[in-house]
Amino acid sequence: MQIFAVVGILDDQRAHVIQLAKEHYGKENVYVVPNGAFIASDGETTKEVSLKLGIGDESKAYSGIVVMVQYYWGYHNKELWEWITAKSRSAGIRWPVA
Repeated sequence: MQIFAVVGILDDQRAHVIQLAKEHYGKENVYVVPNGAFIASDGETTKEVSLKLGIGDESKAYSGIVVMVQYYWGYHNKELWEWITAKSRSAGIRWPVA
């Protein structure tokens, strides 16, 4: 699976974008963080994920940016790192855990 980060969602739109993510990808493939979310998906592009979330489509429904995560580094709770590793490994990718 690929991991996508969704950031830059306006506060008043966040609940709607997160709900769409859970509807399209299932709760187990969406990890919500205070300022966005991570989504695990298989075989999609950033544009395809973005359009499913209503970001960047013709209606300009929601604001946000979708980025495919290939490398990562930072500080966050252990659950997020484990979630990223587990979802990435389901496709055979072996990233080091930060």
